Amino acid sequence: MASNPSTSVRAVSGTAGEQLDRTRTVYASDQYQAVQELYWRNSHGKRSAPTPQHSNLTTPVEQEQEMEVDASTTTPEKPGLLQPFNLEPDAALEVTVAALGINPQDKAAVNQWLDQPVANNRELFATMRAYHEQVIRPECFSLIVQLETGLKALNNNLFNVRRELSWMSADNRMAQKHACGVQLPTTGWPQGLSPPDREYMLGWMLQNTPKVATYCKDRGIINDHNAQEVKRYLQVLATDPVTVPAGGDFWSGMTLLTFRAYDLRLAFLETYGGGMGSPVYTDESTPAESTASTPGKGSQTTTPGAKGPQGGKPKGRGRS
Repeated sequence: MASNPSTSVRAVSGTAGEQLDRTRTVYASDQYQAVQELYWRNSHGKRSAPTPQHSNLTTPVEQEQEMEVDASTTTPEKPGLLQPFNLEPDAALEVTVAALGINPQDKAAVNQWLDQPVANNRELFATMRAYHEQVIRPECFSLIVQLETGLKALNNNLFNVRRELSWMSADNRMAQKHACGVQLPTTGWPQGLSPPDREYMLGWMLQNTPKVATYCKDRGIINDHNAQEVKRYLQVLATDPVTVPAGGDFWSGMTLLTFRAYDLRLAFLETYGGGMGSPVYTDESTPAESTASTPGKGSQTTTPGAKGPQGGKPKGRGRS
């Protein structure tokens, strides 16, 4: 009478579960834990500082010496995360015949079984089943348990990294929010105008922003004697104006300003914001070479618009 298939499956599963539990017990030892800790410590080690031999400024002689040293020295093999467990052929034969009811110590009985031909698939299946349970399954379970142990440590590290990244992303969002409140791009600059040549125009625009002028006066940046030095007003910026190179003697048509406070940026934007633009000068009486005669063209700064103090223009800056 054939056995119940569900009963057979449960019996096999119970045997496999017991084998897996025994394997977990073996690999839970302190010795194996030390091997895995050594693996994680070696894989996460920081790279040391480069030596002069590894520098890009080495001479050909030093490069040849480095190659000779690398060829003559051998790096010791580092322990891996998984340590394979393999049964030798003799051991595999012993555990297999033992599962089939043959005494592995009786060499005559073992040899007789080896020389016996397979009569039918039933005998073949029994042999294959015994080999699978006694040889293949333990080898696979050993790798599975080792991987489980490694994933536990990896999971803890991932949790710590995720927590740190969450903190960093929140801090980065706060920094981005602050930067958006104090940064202002000014566009429309002549690409042939270098960053130092743009400082006079930026200083004049800051000088003619009433709130910026008050800020500089209250903090002693300017006084009655130096109030006309327009570049002093650049001190309301947290950093120097940023202009990206465009290759050769050309620069980006945008210059980024970073103010010390949001209200200074807002006052500057209210004074010069718009699409009209202002004529660009490199000093009090020298217009930029590509200054256009109409707003919004050539060297007009379009983000700081054409609106000047009291709606006027700087001295000597009439449009042609």
